[in-house]
Amino acid sequence: MEITKKELQGLHLQTLREVGRKVGVKAPASLKKNDLINGIIGVVSGKVPPHHAKSGRPCIKDNLENLQTPLLDSSNKDEHLNSIIKNIKVDKDEQINNVIKQLKTVLKDLLDLLELIN
Repeated sequence: MEITKKELQGLHLQTLREVGRKVGVKAPASLKKNDLINGIIGVVSGKVPPHHAKSGRPCIKDNLENLQTPLLDSSNKDEHLNSIIKNIKVDKDEQINNVIKQLKTVLKDLLDLLELIN
């Protein structure tokens, strides 16, 4: 299954930035959405080598043995990219669900307080 430009355009900018960081797009936070999508496609297709920052704070997960991105080493590039996108979406869904739970708790507390006042 191949990731298309149209599918990437359907993702939010923040999700694309996270994908860009994981596949090795240079400075994904500074790119416009279309430039970021083209960068992701370029790295995934092998037309552009992945960028590894030489300055700035190193990522905790990065180490010297892991400089080559597994996306370019694998024969199933699209499957790997799909799993990255899926993991990001799952994390975002969990965050949204946690916020909803907190809001429900606050709303319940407010309703209880209103009952006490009346």
